[in-house]
Amino acid sequence: MQNYSIQLNHGEYSLLMFKRLYRKAESLVNKNFKLHHCRATSVLLVMLVIVSGCASIDKPGLSDNTAKSYSETDKSAIVKSKQAATVAKTTEETKHKGAELDQTEDEPTISPEALYYLLSGEIAGQRNRIKLSADSYVKSAKLTNSPKIAARAARIAMYAKDYKTAMDAAKVWTDNDPDNVSARHLVADLQLKRGKTGQAIDNFALILSSPDINFEKTAVRIADSIVSSTEKPYPVIDALLQRFPGTAELPFAYALIAIKLKDFGTAETYLDQTLTLRPDWDAALLMKTKLVAQSGKTEEAMTMLNQATRRFPDNAEIHALYAKLLAMQHDYSNAVVHFQRVVELDPENADAGFALAIMQSTLGDFDSAKERLLELAKNPKHRQRAFLQLGQLSAENKLYDEALDWLDQVDSSALAYDAHIFASEILVEQNDYQGALDQLRKLLNKYPQLTPRIALRQADIYNKIDQPEQAVEVLSNAVTSSPTDKQLLYMRALLADQIGDYPMAESDLRALLKIEPDNVNALNALGYILCNRTDRLDEAERFLNQAISLKPNDPAIMDSIGWLRYKQNNVKEALQFLQSAYQKNKDVEIGTHLAEVLWAGGQFTEANQVLQELWNKNSSHEALLKMKQRLPEVFEGVNTN
Repeated sequence: MQNYSIQLNHGEYSLLMFKRLYRKAESLVNKNFKLHHCRATSVLLVMLVIVSGCASIDKPGLSDNTAKSYSETDKSAIVKSKQAATVAKTTEETKHKGAELDQTEDEPTISPEALYYLLSGEIAGQRNRIKLSADSYVKSAKLTNSPKIAARAARIAMYAKDYKTAMDAAKVWTDNDPDNVSARHLVADLQLKRGKTGQAIDNFALILSSPDINFEKTAVRIADSIVSSTEKPYPVIDALLQRFPGTAELPFAYALIAIKLKDFGTAETYLDQTLTLRPDWDAALLMKTKLVAQSGKTEEAMTMLNQATRRFPDNAEIHALYAKLLAMQHDYSNAVVHFQRVVELDPENADAGFALAIMQSTLGDFDSAKERLLELAKNPKHRQRAFLQLGQLSAENKLYDEALDWLDQVDSSALAYDAHIFASEILVEQNDYQGALDQLRKLLNKYPQLTPRIALRQADIYNKIDQPEQAVEVLSNAVTSSPTDKQLLYMRALLADQIGDYPMAESDLRALLKIEPDNVNALNALGYILCNRTDRLDEAERFLNQAISLKPNDPAIMDSIGWLRYKQNNVKEALQFLQSAYQKNKDVEIGTHLAEVLWAGGQFTEANQVLQELWNKNSSHEALLKMKQRLPEVFEGVNTN
């Protein structure tokens, strides 16, 4: 058997010793749990790399390379043993490191005890015992004075939100690598979390005073730390502003903090300071413009962006924001110009490409829109979205067969639902109801978890083809698996009322109101059904009064109350409610109620006028035809030819 070993300062740890220490560490974590051989090997490989790093640590010095901050580390940073494939590649390098280390007389060594804690930390991390993992790493860091182990301990502790252990690790890290920006930033962050604001400010100031850092990026990163680590961020950033007067980056950081706190007035003030100190900073100008637009000052924002696109013609973000605002103002021609510029500057910006296609389609430039979408479809990442939009584009141009062909190619789980639904709508538009139902059945087979949403679509189609009983059956099947779905209950109640199953309608609406007592639509529907289908008028009034209190002046509720008053033989009040409702909404059903009450009150001419208006608008409406059949005398003065 070949003996793999690593030389560390005239001492040798054989694989056998690693295994002994490993077994001892394993018993600390969980005596009754046996690791799989592969997992054990991966842990040993990780330890070889960490140990070799502990023996010879290059101090990185101060730099702006802080992208891998402690806060960005997730579980993968804790359980690096899962990266065995990568680590295995590194083991070969450790042999050479061992040889180099032999030449260094005063390098620190790692003791069996420190190695034991390293193994304990790694095993605990694998078993998701994060606090134990952090504690073990801190002990190893203190024994070795290794910044590398201390940094790892700090990251694990921060992940576990164990800030005391994180501070212990950070102290070892900064003591042994005092010029490391990430270490000092971690200390400052932890000091803020523990209320030691003055010490945190001192450390942030030291970071900002360090040579060779990127001041702008560092200020932004400090702003993120401040706002996430203390409930009183303004005194901290105020103190830093006083220590670094005349810098544009700190007022910008102040604005970032204010935006996170939704203090937009303060943010705008400090962005103005930023732009006074650094007028050509496009990021600050863009943020200021967004705030202006967000505050409702659209014209001011548009003027700022118009000027900004000239000052910064190569800034894609500025062009994109301007294009969006132009589109919101329905200035599609200019929106196209600026979306095109975004695509030129940033060809990978798919959102801009899709927006451009929509604008071109809106302007009637079907060919350009299609060309843009076909270009986007060449990229596998955007192909499905492009197919969906091509289908919509074709449908808008009445090319229904082509639209269905495009939609049929959408098989992405994220977009297939939209594609099938849109395809069913196209088929309904063509009166191909069976085809539409077939589309929905395919969708239901593919996504049974979407049964409630699909059932609503199916029921709507059955109702359109005058098959309300079939619609109720579809909804009933869906309600069986989703008994608390509010939309299912509401739609089934309306259809049950339509087919004369009033007990089901009432039961569904009461079930809905148990789930959501203030559902205005359910209150109105139940009140109307009770007054229209039963003699329980007092009960109906309670529901309708609750509905109108929640949504005053709603024409549908006013119509229901007017009809209730008519049933209560209060024609005068009935007319007040119905006339107000009809003025707000010239709905046929509201109009037929008004006409009937006018006729009952002896206002025959007025009743005929309302009916004539309704007949001229929609003579085939079911409510009108039913009223004509039920009350033919009311229509005697109406020209129905």
